[in-house]
Amino acid sequence: MRGKPVDMIEFDFLSIGIASLLYVVIHFTWYSNWLFGDGQKSLKGNLGNLFLGVIIAYFLSFFEGSLQVTTVSDGMFVAFCVWLGFVFTTEFSSVLWMKKPIHLFIIDTGANCLSFVVMGGIIGA
Repeated sequence: MRGKPVDMIEFDFLSIGIASLLYVVIHFTWYSNWLFGDGQKSLKGNLGNLFLGVIIAYFLSFFEGSLQVTTVSDGMFVAFCVWLGFVFTTEFSSVLWMKKPIHLFIIDTGANCLSFVVMGGIIGA
């Protein structure tokens, strides 16, 4: 039995852009002298991070659009679930197999968790 055709997901590219920039700002701050980094930043690293932010924001937008998310809190929840189900578990394998110190794992995955939740809220709004 065939269902109804799926409506096209509409992407809000302004939200994707803002979320991508916030991804860069969060990571820049997280790994700065103020928090957990050494303050050594490069333009190439920030451009690469912006590229990653755009990809993550686009796919969060896709997932939230597919789930018909219309509120900030629902967007944050979906993003948290994506982070927990995919990012946390993938990053934890480096602790298990490569013996990455747990404190570095917590720092790295904390930055990703915060950025995913913030991006999900922006996109869900």
